[in-house]
Amino acid sequence: MRMWQGMKHTNANEFTTERQANYFRGAKRHHWSFIVGNVEIGSGSHEEKKEAFRLAADDAMRYPA
Repeated sequence: MRMWQGMKHTNANEFTTERQANYFRGAKRHHWSFIVGNVEIGSGSHEEKKEAFRLAADDAMRYPA
C-alpha cells in the first residue's frame, strides 16, 4: 500500500496509466487491491477477486454490532 500511496501523489504528466484502489474490511477478513493499467495486485490476487470480496462481506455481516 505504501507504493500505491506514493503513486497517487506523482505528477499527472509523469504517470498517465489508469489507476484504481479498492479496500473492503470485515471483522476478520479483508480484501484490498490496486490496479495500474492492466495489472492488479491485491490480497485476493491468488483467487478470484469476486470470491475474496464475498468472503470479506460474509465476515462483515457476521460481526456483532
